[in-house]
Amino acid sequence: MKRFIKKAGLMLLVLSLFFTSANFRIYAFDNDQMLYVDFDENVEDKSGNGNNGTIQGNPEYVDGVRGKALHIVNSNGSTSEVANQYVDFGNNIKFTNKDFAISFWYKSDNGVSAGGALISNKNFDSGSNAGLNIGDFDTVSPEILKEYEDMENCRIIRLCPEKDDTDTESAINLAIREGFREIDVLGATGSRFDHTYANMFLLKKAYLQNVTLTFYTGLSKIYLISGKKEYHPENFFGTYISFLQFDGNALGVTLSGFKYPLDNFDFDTTKTWRLGVSNEPVGTDAFVEVKSGCLLVVESLEDKKR
Repeated sequence: MKRFIKKAGLMLLVLSLFFTSANFRIYAFDNDQMLYVDFDENVEDKSGNGNNGTIQGNPEYVDGVRGKALHIVNSNGSTSEVANQYVDFGNNIKFTNKDFAISFWYKSDNGVSAGGALISNKNFDSGSNAGLNIGDFDTVSPEILKEYEDMENCRIIRLCPEKDDTDTESAINLAIREGFREIDVLGATGSRFDHTYANMFLLKKAYLQNVTLTFYTGLSKIYLISGKKEYHPENFFGTYISFLQFDGNALGVTLSGFKYPLDNFDFDTTKTWRLGVSNEPVGTDAFVEVKSGCLLVVESLEDKKR
């Protein structure tokens, strides 16, 4: 089976397969080959870029479909906190917002559907990915901050507490500069309403840069839409979905497949402040079109504990 992955972003490549064979390649479409490994008794990068792998554990080299292959075995399927065998290609392979492709041959002993990780940015030694921490840390306890400072390969960027951007905006700006085109944010709607309200405008900032930014709370998924969007039952986050005008008018709005449909309706800031709250999908598929402007969408779970 040959698999191609198209994505924009920054990846720490950790190849963790039950059974890999033949070749592993990465291409950036606007550049030459970035990584090429043939697993011929080694995991050296044959592309000449020096992105050599490091074998963790004691996997075996065996006969593959073409030449040698690396036989990787993890009893937990490589999805638990720690994997014993994998190949780490480090963190020097950086992607921008340009397209790239990854191709490889593999054979799984028990099927990827059983939970085997093929490519991951997880630290399989510790079961975590400390990643990058950015902020002024003025409300973080010294004990928690020291835990991150002591973590290996954890980047920390300290910001001045007195600045124009919030910590959340600084983190999103950094992600966009690093080339991420899809960004999920947890904790963007905390206890302070001023920060929550200001964060909603970050959705618009990302939208204007063709970046998909999504906020997740304990009960909601929040994002902006414009143009056309289809919804399918298996992709709905919760029971309710609200379409709200945000930062200006949303004109020519059509909702079909929802309990409260609309046909070419104009969300006007002078007369439709609350229309669109608590809609519900019905049937199989649903469709939204916004001809001009954008809508704030909030998909919500029903909190039956309250």
